[in-house]
Amino acid sequence: MPPRRASRSDTLDPAHETTSQVVDPALGVLGLRSSLFLLSVLGDTSVATSFRSARPLSRLAPHTEMASQMLRELAAHGAIVWSSSSDPRRSWIFSAATVQEPEWRLGDALASIEGLSGQLARHTLELARQPAATEELFTVWRELAISEVAGFLGHELGEHRFDEGWALAAVPAFERGLRKLSANQMFYLCWLAVREAASRYLRFPASVHTLSDSLVSYIDQRVDRAISERWALKEWSDYRGRTHSSVAAVFADQVTGLGSDYLGRVPSRERLAGRESMTRATVPGARRARTGFR
Repeated sequence: MPPRRASRSDTLDPAHETTSQVVDPALGVLGLRSSLFLLSVLGDTSVATSFRSARPLSRLAPHTEMASQMLRELAAHGAIVWSSSSDPRRSWIFSAATVQEPEWRLGDALASIEGLSGQLARHTLELARQPAATEELFTVWRELAISEVAGFLGHELGEHRFDEGWALAAVPAFERGLRKLSANQMFYLCWLAVREAASRYLRFPASVHTLSDSLVSYIDQRVDRAISERWALKEWSDYRGRTHSSVAAVFADQVTGLGSDYLGRVPSRERLAGRESMTRATVPGARRARTGFR
């Protein structure tokens, strides 16, 4: 059966919620990471977030590999149950016009919860506000940032009729670069790399079989130089029609309150340390924050 979609009535609405509302005990088995991922799967982010420029979302995560990872983790925790014929690796098709939904259902314990999305949102926010959550949120931010850059590079490669899979070969460079650079700055380096690959192909069409290696080498070198020489890198803000993913919307706008800093700042524990004040406006009973990508 298709995954359950959150309705407007069971999303978290600060104007109609009170802090006295309890969360179903069945949600207590879900940690912060699993709760965030499940909220991303269930949520209608076009309703739940304040993104002004995002079109209706068609992707769970910025890159298919992370989407598959999220679904596998949820299945491992019993939050969702796969149908016998479902293949999670083929359920989310990157940049496809029509995304086919994976064949799964909620676990029995969760399926019976009334207003699941609203309760799950409260549970996730409460976990995220704990001081001990900083390390886990930092890890998720790093993973999302890497996925964002891989997704961006794959998109740019696809636009130039290159193999989008080449982006995964550059993940080690992304991991290194994102220690000192923001995702927006890495987008710019990736855009330069694809432009260089396209130029090289036009000049030397026979080099197509080595273009992926030269692309990764170009990104490696630019990351090293940008960090060692402290380049004042331009930030890339033009998505060229790409939609933001569901998990990015939930993480940046609902759970951490990072908003535009999600892509515009280097992932850091220090930035997350002040999340209690950032997420106060998303806690039940408080005024909704005006956050998100502008």
